[in-house]
Amino acid sequence: MLEIGNTRQRNLLMLLYAMDDAGEATAAYLAEQTGLSVATISRGLSLLKAKTLVVQRRKGTTEVGRRPDVFSINGAYAHCMYCYLNADALQGYLLDLRGKVVSRHAVEVDCSLTVAQFLDKLADLKAVMMEKKRSSGCVLTVSLAISGLADVNDGIISQIPNFPNFANVNLSELVREKLGHPCFIYNAARLSAVGAYLQDADGAKNLVYMDVNGDCGVGAGIILDGRLYEDRTCLAGEVGHMVIGTNGDSGNGPMEREAGLDNVFRQAKRLLAHGSAPELQRLLDKQGSEQLSLSLLEKAAAELDLDIYSLLDRTTKVWAAAIANIYAVLAPDQIIVGGTVHQGHKLIEKMLRHHLSHMYHRPISLQLAKKGADTHVLGAAHLSGRFLLEMSLADTQVV
Repeated sequence: MLEIGNTRQRNLLMLLYAMDDAGEATAAYLAEQTGLSVATISRGLSLLKAKTLVVQRRKGTTEVGRRPDVFSINGAYAHCMYCYLNADALQGYLLDLRGKVVSRHAVEVDCSLTVAQFLDKLADLKAVMMEKKRSSGCVLTVSLAISGLADVNDGIISQIPNFPNFANVNLSELVREKLGHPCFIYNAARLSAVGAYLQDADGAKNLVYMDVNGDCGVGAGIILDGRLYEDRTCLAGEVGHMVIGTNGDSGNGPMEREAGLDNVFRQAKRLLAHGSAPELQRLLDKQGSEQLSLSLLEKAAAELDLDIYSLLDRTTKVWAAAIANIYAVLAPDQIIVGGTVHQGHKLIEKMLRHHLSHMYHRPISLQLAKKGADTHVLGAAHLSGRFLLEMSLADTQVV
C-alpha cells in the first residue's frame, strides 16, 4: 500500500473509503462514518470534485428543509487491468473504480508460452481493452490471477502447472517494467473465495471455496471471520496437496493427483482406447470432436455409461473426503465447490452428498457454485479496489 503521511490526504482516503462502502453518501453521512468535521468534509469533497474523482449524483431527500447533495466515486476516473492466465487463454478485464467490468478481451495461449511472450500479450491486451472502453480513465494498477503458487507479497511465481517457463520468476516486477503500473499476483482460487463470499455467502462469516479446475487440479480459498486467510507462506488452501488414504488403494497420495480433472480426463481417454465407455464415445461422435468436459462425462454417466459412472463416483468420493477433512479442521459455515464444477452438475452434487453422508457424522453445508459466475473477477475487484483508490490520490496535491 502507499505511504499516506499527509493528514489531509489520509482524510481524503477516509472519505473515499466511506463512499466506496456506501455507494452514494451525503456529507452528513460521511461525517457520521469518518468522525471528520463538516468543514473538513466540505473542503475534501470540493477537492475531490475538482479532481473529478468524486461526482455529485443528485439531491437527497429529507422530511423537512433543504435537500442535501449526494456524492459517489466516479468509477470512470481510473481503472485496474485484471487478467487471469489459465491453460488455454489469457483473459483480460478492465475494472473501474467501482469494480464494474467496462471492457474485456481474451487471447489464446498454450503451455509453450514464455515470459517475454506473456508480457507482449499483456501489453496487447491492455491496448485492445482501452480502445474498447467508453470512458476516459487511465489504467493505474494491474492484477494477475494464476492457478498456481505465488508469493502475494513480492510477486514471485513458484510454479504455474502447464506453464513451466514461469517457475521462480518475479512476474510482478517484470509486468511493472513492461506496462509501467504496480502489479499484484493472486491465486485464482483465493480470488474466487472472496468473490463467492461477497456473492453467495448468505450471511456465512467462515467459508471455504474449493476450486476444481482443468488447469492444475484442486485448490481452495479460505474466508475466516469475513476476511481472506493468507499465511506467510501463501500456501493456505492448497487442498489438492492433501494425502487421501495411506493404504495403497486408489486414494493414496495427494488429492489432485488422484482426482484432478486432468487425471479424470486421462482415465476417460484410457477407457475409450480400450473400447469401454460406449455412451461417452457416442456423445463424442455426436459432437464431432474428441474434446472432453466434466459436463460431457456427467451426461454419459446419466445415460447409464457404467464405466464413466464408476469413474465419476470414485472421483467425487475423493473430493468428498477432502471436504470432510476441511470441515473437520475448520468447521466453516459453508463449503462451496466451484471452478469447473457448478450447480448444473446435478449428478456430481448427488454423488458428493451421498459420499459425505457416509463419511461425516454431521451434516455439512455444501453448495455448488453458480453456473457461469465469474467470482474470481468479483474477488479481484474487491481486493484491488482500495489500492486503486490510493493510487488515484497519489498525484493529488493537498495543501
